Amino acid sequence: MRVAVISDIHANAEAFTAVLSDTAETGAEKMTVLGDIVGYGADPEACTQTVMVMGGDEAPTDAAPIELFDTVGPFRDALICAVMGNHDMGAFGEEILTCMRYEAVKAVLWQRTVLSAETMSFLVARPLEVRYGDALFVHASPYRPETFDYILSRHEAVNAMDHVTGRLFFVGHTHDPVVYYETGTINPEWGERINLEPDVRYVVNAGSVGQPRDRDPRACYVIWDMDADTLEFRRVEYDVEGAAQKIYDAGLPQVLGDRLFAGI
Repeated sequence: MRVAVISDIHANAEAFTAVLSDTAETGAEKMTVLGDIVGYGADPEACTQTVMVMGGDEAPTDAAPIELFDTVGPFRDALICAVMGNHDMGAFGEEILTCMRYEAVKAVLWQRTVLSAETMSFLVARPLEVRYGDALFVHASPYRPETFDYILSRHEAVNAMDHVTGRLFFVGHTHDPVVYYETGTINPEWGERINLEPDVRYVVNAGSVGQPRDRDPRACYVIWDMDADTLEFRRVEYDVEGAAQKIYDAGLPQVLGDRLFAGI
């Protein structure tokens, strides 16, 4: 079975639409969302509704663009899970805001004014982690996921794995696609097929759909082929200008739109 692992959509409907179209072309059968559906971008309601539909819910309002819902078709009821990210928590929690930068807080506070009661309830109900076979899906770190610690090095990845059980740990949070294992690091190329070793443990960062930070502005996600035991990192072009313009029009900090062009 092929699973599309996506993370950090960050209310970017243009990037999300492009990724959903690409996942359908890869033959993916299931999907998992590693958190931060909202935050930074201008379409939190539409993106959250879309994830809800993927989980089998009916869309509560008509806020999602038609083209975004059109791409959901193959993935209706195909969602394995959608875990909670720190920006998802920021949509309703106060303490988490003290750990965010000024522009992130501005976006979160604005999004509270546009999220419906139904989508807010969906975000509140997200679990911090979900186990699926020998894999763990979590937003930040498999060790103490509630603290949203960043994994920025092999050393930090190995330390996190030492405290938990499992073989594959799928994370997001840093917006930088990378694979860590006990003795090395893989910086994946687009379309590269990575063969996983059965006795090796991995931390797999899926990158970001809506705000990549590896100096490649294309949306990023991972295809996990469970039968072949492989990973394939995908990059997808999308309407960056359209997504950025929505951010400007909403009155959000300009840097949140500007950075999309550079992938930083």
